[in-house]
Amino acid sequence: MTATTMIFLHGPGQTPPNWQGVIDHIDPEQPMFAPWIKGMKPTDSDEFEMAAAAADVANTVEMRGLEQIDLIGISLGGMVALRAAADYPKMIRHLIVMSVPVTPPASQLKAQRLMLKLMPESQFKDAPKAQVLAALDALIGADMHDFLKKISAPTLVITAEGDANSNSGAPTLIEQTNGQLVSVPYDKPNLLDAPTPVQTRVAQLVMNFCADRPLDTPIEKHTDEGEEGSSAE
Repeated sequence: MTATTMIFLHGPGQTPPNWQGVIDHIDPEQPMFAPWIKGMKPTDSDEFEMAAAAADVANTVEMRGLEQIDLIGISLGGMVALRAAADYPKMIRHLIVMSVPVTPPASQLKAQRLMLKLMPESQFKDAPKAQVLAALDALIGADMHDFLKKISAPTLVITAEGDANSNSGAPTLIEQTNGQLVSVPYDKPNLLDAPTPVQTRVAQLVMNFCADRPLDTPIEKHTDEGEEGSSAE
């Protein structure tokens, strides 16, 4: 266990509770929480914007009286985590990003955006349609190359074996951040929807990396859930 608070950032169309399958396998005494990304909460009036989302993470850290955090993000949340680590380097002790392409595939995202745009609002249960579309717009125009060299925190990149886009960008992430890469056996990008053994493996990687242990160190099993200190907001 590490006393440093872990913060988990969700992806587009996801909510903080999507992290529960990973958090359940982390020591319940570990301080951690999963907040909404600014611009993605249904009650947010502003649309998503990368710099603002990264600044909101920093504001959350300051408001909670924390000096440093271990920051973990998936997909869009991973890109926010990268931006936060670049903009606020002293704040991040360890950085873990999952399923994050350095330059997202614009053509695929545009096709996805068109499909979502045609869907009725009633089908967007986790986040308002406008916010999901704004997040996709941010991904379409995103390019993290300018920020990677500013990252000083030890970095772990986790990809799914079947995620071609993230795997193609992983070498750049590793080279620019001097990070480590681990690919886990899953055929889709969204590791938060993966079976329990995969999510247990992700939890193992997170715990060991943040504790500066070898990544394959066995972790103790914890059955107590819902302890104070771990939450999705």
